[in-house]
Amino acid sequence: MSISEAREASYVRLFQPSVARAIAAQLIQAVAYMHTRGIVHADLHEANILVRLPHSIDNLAPDQLYEKYGQPKLEQITRLDGQPLDQWVPTHGVVPIWFGDACETVSLADSHIFLSDFGESSQPAVDVPQSSHTPLILRSPEILLEPMSQVSFPAEIWSLACAVFAIMGQRPLFDTWFPSRDRILEEHVDTLGCLPKEWWASWSNRNESFDDQLQRVDGSPRRLLEDRLENSTQEPRKESGMIEMDEEEKKAFLSLLRSMLSFRPNDRPSAQQVLESNWMQKWAKPAFELMEDIPNP
Repeated sequence: MSISEAREASYVRLFQPSVARAIAAQLIQAVAYMHTRGIVHADLHEANILVRLPHSIDNLAPDQLYEKYGQPKLEQITRLDGQPLDQWVPTHGVVPIWFGDACETVSLADSHIFLSDFGESSQPAVDVPQSSHTPLILRSPEILLEPMSQVSFPAEIWSLACAVFAIMGQRPLFDTWFPSRDRILEEHVDTLGCLPKEWWASWSNRNESFDDQLQRVDGSPRRLLEDRLENSTQEPRKESGMIEMDEEEKKAFLSLLRSMLSFRPNDRPSAQQVLESNWMQKWAKPAFELMEDIPNP
């Protein structure tokens, strides 16, 4: 089960706070490990973060498994042209069982994750630069404005910030119905402020979104990073009866995100620095360690 599947299976669309922290900690650790080996994943998003199946499944006999998850469902295989199947083609296929859970029901003990899909991964020091295939909403501004820029370590730090924000809350950091380069750049500026001068000048369609005072031309208010944290994490947690971030954690979390979302790549922290950050050390890492201490059933 992926993080995105767990969220789609839920009406609340929130992980319990300790679970979210433990998942975020593991993701940061995984990225830091890859970066020390000179590798960028280059496709960090919730569909590529998998939650390990509950240990309790290993203790189920086949009849108990079917009672809990239902009998296997068979689908007859037919040809589109109506002709008989070739002799080596099976007559039926088996629909996969859904072993997952809604995100709010995932326990801390079952919060172990795997990072998957390394099809886009590369070694920036030796590989020939290729265009990015990271989802648009997770691409850093340098990738959007300079399409042939290599997905390097700083670009991955940007994507990691987006992934951690989403894990901790209910929705993506940069959120738009119809993603395009201009719409995502608009989200970046709306959230974080003006792009560096050379990028601002090179964004030819900027006047369709902002005036010279950085106000939205449609008259709607900007949604700053703090606003998005309130909308995605604090308010939904309150409505769902979950514990909100206290002021100390919120301040540390926003500080980390702002550093990771610096527009200039060289201003972003390394993955090791993210690992050593205040929020990671005081909130995410303790949740991870608590998860590790829970004995397997």
